[in-house]
Amino acid sequence: MRDTEIVNARITGTEIGIHERGFFTWSMLCEWSGSGCSFGGYVLDAYEKKDEKFPDYMKGHKGHADGILVIRQILETCGVESWEDLKGTYVRVESEGLGGGIVAIGHIIENKWFNPVQFFNAAKEAENGTI
Repeated sequence: MRDTEIVNARITGTEIGIHERGFFTWSMLCEWSGSGCSFGGYVLDAYEKKDEKFPDYMKGHKGHADGILVIRQILETCGVESWEDLKGTYVRVESEGLGGGIVAIGHIIENKWFNPVQFFNAAKEAENGTI
């Protein structure tokens, strides 16, 4: 795992919809002091066993129910009530630095964080009865 840093950022753009290989997904562009990065791209809809194009983190759990919770978690973490309100919102980002990605986003003042990898891992464990 790469070292990370936490910086204040502004969400300058968002997307939610059907992208790439037919996945229903989301993303947001976060910019900060001379840098920026897209955050998201995680699949929100259900994995179909016949559809091997889904990424590994989606295999073995429902996806669609978890996907709704992802959107809610993002809104609650950022302190907004609608997806449209995200643009222009200031957040904290946990970044892997130059050439890396955003690991998590956090509320600009409160200690609220959303890490999608941790979220999906916990959802998968809960479905499998391992937590």
